[in-house]
Order: sequence, then structure tokens, then C-alpha cells
Amino acid sequence: MLRDEHELAAGVVEETVRTKDENYADVRFTTREDRAVPAKVTAWKDLPARGDRVSVCYSPRDPVSHVQDARICPDFATPRNLVIVSLAMLPVLAALWTPWLLRRAFRRKS
Repeated sequence: MLRDEHELAAGVVEETVRTKDENYADVRFTTREDRAVPAKVTAWKDLPARGDRVSVCYSPRDPVSHVQDARICPDFATPRNLVIVSLAMLPVLAALWTPWLLRRAFRRKS
């Protein structure tokens, strides 16, 4: 949803929670329509401390449920990094696979 449409807003961290299973911050921010929104934000580049001023990225349709750290909004890094790693692995795989293919081809001719 954030990839399709999103807005940026400044907010204040009211509480941070660090547990074994999850890290999140309760943030209060104001939407473009001047609506004060409390939200549990789990997507952070670095979890902020209580009282920190933060920038968040939210969906105008559902700002409570669809909100994350503005530094990672929208998150296009994951697909881009996957493509870069895949392309970088092609020459490595070719270098490792070519000797095996050549040995196999020469064994068949003998």
C-alpha cells in the first residue's frame, strides 16, 4: 500500500519496546489533514529512543496500520539488491560450472 501512495509526516516517539520477538516504537504524528494519529511502527532503519522526533511515511487511507520509518519508505532496496546480487552471481556460477561442462563433454568424446 505504501508503494502505491504515501505521505510523509513528522512525529514524536512516545515509547519504544525491545523484546526478543520484536522491536517497535509507539509514534504520534499528524497527517496532512491535521488528524493526530497514534501508531505502532515496526519498520525502522534504526529504532529511535523515547522522545525522539522522527519522520514517518504513512498511507492516507489507513495511517494507523500502514506506517513506517520515512528513511525506508517505500522499500525498493530489497528487490534492487536481489537483482544486483543475482547479476553478480552469474559470472561466478559460469566460472564454476564451465570446467565441469568441459570435462563432461571431453569424457563423452573419448
